[in-house]
Amino acid sequence: MQHEGSKSSISLLEDSTIKTPWHNTLLFDASTGQFLADKKRSLMTSASDELVVLKVSFEGTDWMLLRLRAPDANRARRMGFIRATLCKESFGLILESPEDLLDVGDIHQDNVTHMLKQFGVVFLRGFKKSSDPEQLEAWYGKRGKMIYWPGVGHTKVIKDIPNDETGPDFVTSKESLPVHFDLMIPPPYFGVDQSKHGYEDTIPKEVVLYCHRAAGKGKGGASILVDAAQATLMISGQAREIFRKTVIAYGFTKAYEGEARAFEYPALMRCPWTGRDVFRCTELWNEETHPGSAETLDYKVVSSQRHISPEMIDKLISKVDCETLTHHCIYLRSFASNSDIERRPRQP
Repeated sequence: MQHEGSKSSISLLEDSTIKTPWHNTLLFDASTGQFLADKKRSLMTSASDELVVLKVSFEGTDWMLLRLRAPDANRARRMGFIRATLCKESFGLILESPEDLLDVGDIHQDNVTHMLKQFGVVFLRGFKKSSDPEQLEAWYGKRGKMIYWPGVGHTKVIKDIPNDETGPDFVTSKESLPVHFDLMIPPPYFGVDQSKHGYEDTIPKEVVLYCHRAAGKGKGGASILVDAAQATLMISGQAREIFRKTVIAYGFTKAYEGEARAFEYPALMRCPWTGRDVFRCTELWNEETHPGSAETLDYKVVSSQRHISPEMIDKLISKVDCETLTHHCIYLRSFASNSDIERRPRQP
């Protein structure tokens, strides 16, 4: 059916030149954080002594190109061996290096920042191992101020705890973690007061996890990451506004610290860094859904224009799960972005 009326073209790229998808390829320039569209041959030849262009695959198909900046020509040649893949169409970028060929510091910090902002999660696999937390912190500390955990330091080391011992907190236990976003319920000794502290004051912009030794296939230690931005696009605009005006209180009903506390967040909000809408939610984790857990939490709707149940949010986020084993890798995920949720399956 043909409709009468004027037609208008739209441009999804900053370059206003019209580019047809059947004649051009997309390249993400990690140095600038921008997409470029051009002939594949032209983009591939844009590599230089310090610029590396990698093919990025998705489900076995060449999907796009990625351009990285290397410190020098020698490391640029080695970075050319990196295998790049996406977990989803636009989420979860995996950069896999041949074993011990590269150091994580070979990738410029601004490149990491731009990739993290665009793809939500960045996995660095096969890079040289960090011998101790201090070495990891020396690299990551260049990205900005790190959170200090009293009595622990900047890095929480997760060790295998015998079954007859109780872990000091939820992270170091062998129990599963619910789907959540980091520091949504900060420990009491952080002294967080939502009447005084804003969202950006308490929620970390980035989180980094380093898997020094994997538990082995089928023995737990896996993470499930949810594209919290994509989940908002699975509902109508009207529904998004209802969720945006819905406030939920999250609180522990049983906690390792022994103190019940609750924090309130909108069910859906605009990320202050990426500008994208994201869900802010946690998985139901109470005695009914996970009996016998050493730490349980629940949440209730504080205010909403419509009836919103926890099951409705759980159903939405369950449709966009992306499971990835964290074997010998470092991965970073952004705050309030599209990669904010992590869970470790219960170990036998």
